[in-house]
Amino acid sequence: MNIFEYVKKIKKSISKNNVLDDINVTREEMTNTTMDFLNKNIGWLTKNERDLQSQAYRRDRDDLIRDFGRTGYLRPTNPFDMVHRSLTNSLEILNWVEGYFTKNLNDDVTAASITIAKSNALQLLDLTAFTARYTRAWLELIISAESNALNKLNSEVSLTQQQIKYLGENRDAFGRAIAILATPIKEIQKVFDAMPEIVIAESNPKAVQATQGDARVDPLRLGLVQSKWDAAYFFGMLFTDFQVHRYKMAKEEKEMLELRILRLQRQMEGKEDPKLSDILNKRQGQLDKVRGKIKKMEDEWA
Repeated sequence: MNIFEYVKKIKKSISKNNVLDDINVTREEMTNTTMDFLNKNIGWLTKNERDLQSQAYRRDRDDLIRDFGRTGYLRPTNPFDMVHRSLTNSLEILNWVEGYFTKNLNDDVTAASITIAKSNALQLLDLTAFTARYTRAWLELIISAESNALNKLNSEVSLTQQQIKYLGENRDAFGRAIAILATPIKEIQKVFDAMPEIVIAESNPKAVQATQGDARVDPLRLGLVQSKWDAAYFFGMLFTDFQVHRYKMAKEEKEMLELRILRLQRQMEGKEDPKLSDILNKRQGQLDKVRGKIKKMEDEWA
């Protein structure tokens, strides 16, 4: 969504400590769950990428490579490698965003006082949190589909309808997010230096767009990312139960991914482990409960 609509959705004032806390939680989630799994498994995923045969992966592979490379910062290799390189860079972006808010954010900021630059910085933070979550869901989709393909199961993937809907609705946002998060820090700094210090609530959107242009108002093209994942700021309850459950869900999802890829590796070696399948089924039930709690919070506070 464009920055003018983004700011309208912010329901309460934002303290500097709240923003910095959210940056820390997002960094911990990205580092300890999504990136931890990728760092441990990127070698295997890249090595075996050409052997993956599920329709869920093959039908979208080339489109993902195209979408991930649209900004020109990622060399086209394979989706796993491109995601890994982008998310590695996203941690540098989070560090930059932290420095930006430490320097430029007063103790309390309301939607009525947020500038174009601050809105872009908040959207970068939101985008990183969304991408950390979506990447885990995407990996779960691919690994699950490969296991089912090897077992010749009728069901293409072993995911809930809620997860399948989430993946479908946010697929385009994911492609754009990976491309944006690959932007080098020197380019991030350059575009922020060029942004006008205009308070959004006091501005006429059409007039600002006409006089400043997209190159200064939305240089990273964040407005093109129409994610259904809203920032915690929209709920007016930043860093409360939602943050706690969000991180708990992230850890549960990483553990499920580790079990799923272990099963897939054994299947590709011609070994099937019934005990591992039983553990997966049990852990899936636990994860579904946590996801249900998150969904309930989103529905209540959105």
